[in-house]
Amino acid sequence: LKNAQWNMLSQFFKMLVQLINVIYLAKIIPPAEYGIMAMALVIINLGILLRDLGTSAAIIQKKSLSQDLVNTVFWLNSFMGLALAIIVAVSAPFVSSFYGQVKLFPVLILLSITFPLSSCAATHLALLERESRFKTISFIEVSSSIIAVIVAITMANMGFGVFSLVGQAIILNLMSAIQFWRASKWRPYFKRFINLDELRSIFGFSANLSLFN
Repeated sequence: LKNAQWNMLSQFFKMLVQLINVIYLAKIIPPAEYGIMAMALVIINLGILLRDLGTSAAIIQKKSLSQDLVNTVFWLNSFMGLALAIIVAVSAPFVSSFYGQVKLFPVLILLSITFPLSSCAATHLALLERESRFKTISFIEVSSSIIAVIVAITMANMGFGVFSLVGQAIILNLMSAIQFWRASKWRPYFKRFINLDELRSIFGFSANLSLFN
């Protein structure tokens, strides 16, 4: 199969798994609990928009790729993920109070974990995409989705309610991160973990890419 076909196949199976998941969980989890998750996702999705900063595109599309550049992108993404997690956690009580939903507070606290999990694997995913290893990426995404759905269904049957959906999100990001790290042999290093020259080139590339698009 070609890269585009692997991507389409992955998207199809993920949608199928998610559809089965939603149909099943809708019978167990009350609509009000889904409403709490929807409120939380408004905040989480705002963070997702800010998370990448175009760094993954720099790894995928730049003609020459140095180890310092990859390492700089990794630590930049990791710091951004940690910062977003802290911002969401700190704002959680205020958001919970604004919506008048006490349960929203722990939901946001737990969902904030997904930011560092996804950010620490973003570089490895970008490297796999650069190497056109879309078959591997598809397998990781589908298998992670299946495991996450199994966890969500198990938790829902045990009476965890909205936290079943939270558990699904955390497990999805955790399993994806573990498998992306295993699939990509690249590892970060601490020595000069932020190269200022490479940092400038990354943001310059991202800015040009944004203007081009």
